[in-house]
Amino acid sequence: MDRLNQIKQEFSEKQNDFSEMLDTVEKQIVRTVLTKGYPHNVFPFEWELLGKGKLNSIEIESIPPKTMSDNFFRTHYDNKGQVILSEQWSFGKFRYITIYSYEKNIIKCFKWTIPLPADNDCKLESISLLEFENDKPTKKYEFHSVITLNTFCDYIYQDGILVEIIVTSNTSKDKHTFEYEKDKSLSRIIRTFSSEKSIQQIYPRVKWLKTDD
Repeated sequence: MDRLNQIKQEFSEKQNDFSEMLDTVEKQIVRTVLTKGYPHNVFPFEWELLGKGKLNSIEIESIPPKTMSDNFFRTHYDNKGQVILSEQWSFGKFRYITIYSYEKNIIKCFKWTIPLPADNDCKLESISLLEFENDKPTKKYEFHSVITLNTFCDYIYQDGILVEIIVTSNTSKDKHTFEYEKDKSLSRIIRTFSSEKSIQQIYPRVKWLKTDD
């Protein structure tokens, strides 16, 4: 069974397992940090690839009352310093919940959403599986509740540095190209759509470089 079929089956099996999974992971928590801003990436450049800009977070004691911002996160770590549970604030509650599991050369990510207004109905949105080889991420598979969002990613390296991610979905094959400064810090991420007629910079800020007119 290939990886995508594997997580597709797991997605079906885990639909009603939120409480059990949460209970298991909560027993492993040794440290919790509350931040304004996303604290750090578990998958390579996941925040930057969303067009959110540079990672920038500060630790806080509490979330301001009546805030409408969704830029607050509660991150939980195990005794190895690994992120095992991440929660994102939205509409007065931590509604976006991500559970991570770690195996040899694999990280799995289970994303759940507590929809409005049914606070007790937690929905599994997606499962992602990241494969490693020689301590570097090489492939990512994602199965989503919306079938058109299913993706497979290939990570391409040059001299040990990530230079491209090829993202293949049911309908497209896009390329993310990474550019670096001389000190090897990230300079830009460019997304080239499968038609190659549209090109978009998504880091450090989102802007169109070429559009399909």
